[in-house]
Parts: sequence; C-alpha cells; structure tokens
Amino acid sequence: MPQPKEMATPPATFEECLQQVQTVVERLEGGNLSLEESLELFTEGINLVRQCQERLAKAERKVELLVTDKEGQSKRQPLSGLGGY
Repeated sequence: MPQPKEMATPPATFEECLQQVQTVVERLEGGNLSLEESLELFTEGINLVRQCQERLAKAERKVELLVTDKEGQSKRQPLSGLGGY
C-alpha cells in the first residue's frame, strides 16, 4: 500500500497561497498527468483555494473592525471609500 504524502506546510502569505494555486492550475492544464496525479493535484488546489478564501475573509473582518463610527457601529463601505485607496 502506498504511503500517504506528508502534508506540505501551508503558505505563509496570501500571495504565496495564490501563487501555489496558479502553479497547480498550470500543471493541470499541461495535461501530462495521470488521472491519479490529476485528482491529487486537484484536491491540493481546492485546499489552497479554501485557504485563500479564509485569508480574504479574515482580512475583510479586520477592515470592518477598522471602519466603525463613533458609536462603535460597523459601517460596510467599499475600500475606495477609505481615503481613496
């Protein structure tokens, strides 16, 4: 029975995570993988996308905490409304 691969350490930053997703997509699009390799790589890609989504959600929560009015009420507004960024 084949040994399961070790879990790779998660990417340190969102940008690294996104780069890994792009690498997975490029390898899958190359078409030179077996079905088993493709499925394993697809699974890795899905896990990376989920990590990216979690990191974006966490960043969004931080922005919402920073954008509160004087009464402590959170106001949703586009990032463009935050001083022109």
